[in-house]
Amino acid sequence: QSPRWQPESLISNGDFSGGFNSATGIIPGWSHMGDAGQAQAQQAIVTDGSLVLQLGGTGGSWRMHNRIYIPANAVGVSLRIKVDQSTPDSTDWPKLRLRFGDPASGTIFEKPISSLGSGWVSIHAPIPQSLRGNTLPFAIELNSQTPVPGSSPVIAKLLVDDVAIWTS
Repeated sequence: QSPRWQPESLISNGDFSGGFNSATGIIPGWSHMGDAGQAQAQQAIVTDGSLVLQLGGTGGSWRMHNRIYIPANAVGVSLRIKVDQSTPDSTDWPKLRLRFGDPASGTIFEKPISSLGSGWVSIHAPIPQSLRGNTLPFAIELNSQTPVPGSSPVIAKLLVDDVAIWTS
């Protein structure tokens, strides 16, 4: 059901300023949707001018936001990313995938992070009509497949900030 009130960005704690509990891995808005056994608790909120989510490196390679309502007038998702350029071999760099719900039908963006440039880069991914009007979890993944328990760690590091859904 469509909520009567919508925050501006539609994604709770999209700038990660809402904090992080390092002992539990809980990030307000971004917890309790994924399996903590899949290294989700190892992801960290770090400082890079502001608080940002770090994926990869020694931590987890994905993070899932709690279910959100995608309005009928939603146009796309935007976020800022910064790829750690110190990764020794770009062949080890994974793909960045953005998705709502199911990987097969909900993927809205997928590109190798080696092709996304250096420094802070803005990513804009359109939301297809088929996903609008639904309530789904949103995931940011650093790999080309859905994470599974025991999967090998991602060497590359990616910083994520300012995640938002924009409407027409």
